[in-house]
Amino acid sequence: MINYDLHWNPVRLMQRIGRVDRRLNNEIEAQIIADHPDQKGVRGKVMYWNFLPPEDLENLIHLYSKVSGKALRISKILAFRVRSC
Repeated sequence: MINYDLHWNPVRLMQRIGRVDRRLNNEIEAQIIADHPDQKGVRGKVMYWNFLPPEDLENLIHLYSKVSGKALRISKILAFRVRSC
């Protein structure tokens, strides 16, 4: 998956990745591996790339640091809630 834009809300990015992961069908994956055994190492995994704005613009909006900071905060909150339940 390639993200050409980063949403200000990191949960939206996680949802995008999750949608791709849910689309993987076990039967289709097995057939692809049977037809192309060399692809076994990468099949069944979701890979993604994020394209960030040009460096000058990134310096102005600090998008990457905002999104990664929010993602870390969300992870810490969810991890705490899962352990405390």
